[in-house]
Amino acid sequence: VAVVRWGDINLNAQDVWIVDLGQHTRTRLTFDTTASWPAWSPDGRRVAFKRGVGGAGSIYWVPADGSGSPESLVTEAGWWAPTGFEPGGRGLLYHGLRPAAGNAEIHRVATSGSRAPQTVLSGAFRVYNPSLSPDGRWMAYVSDESGRSEVYVRSYPGAGGRWQVSLNGGSEPVWSPAGGEIFYRDGDAMMAATVRTQGAFEVGSRTRLFEGGF
Repeated sequence: VAVVRWGDINLNAQDVWIVDLGQHTRTRLTFDTTASWPAWSPDGRRVAFKRGVGGAGSIYWVPADGSGSPESLVTEAGWWAPTGFEPGGRGLLYHGLRPAAGNAEIHRVATSGSRAPQTVLSGAFRVYNPSLSPDGRWMAYVSDESGRSEVYVRSYPGAGGRWQVSLNGGSEPVWSPAGGEIFYRDGDAMMAATVRTQGAFEVGSRTRLFEGGF
């Protein structure tokens, strides 16, 4: 598990650490004291992370075993943080703000060849926290287009319709590895929505799993 640890109660000196669940060890992965938002590559060999404090943030990645130095992935001006890779690791999704921009946006960068940033979703409302389905065909994300934050799904990478997943507010969506569920937060509650991804997208039942101040 890649986690962020802070040096003090004021959230200063933050770095990414790797927790080995089998060996019960903790190993520091970054040393620049401004690292956060870790995201694993699909093959488990690299961890992408945000580097920067305040209103700035660029994206780097580093070998997960600590065998190399961090390498820049995104140098786009603004505040940006990684959220997850495409299946096979061809590209990385990230979200954030352009300089002086009013709304959060979702972007993509290829992990090889040209690393020119590509806008995936932006507009008149905030969009953030993208999460791809295991087959890469669907993107869950958060938007405040209804007046509050809700979880939506749309096809990826092309344009098309969108489906609302959460009912009473939602954030931080994560797909299950099998692709049949989307987990998300509703305040202090952790929710699970069953979804169908073959053919047309469809949302089924929504279940409250547990609650707590997490």
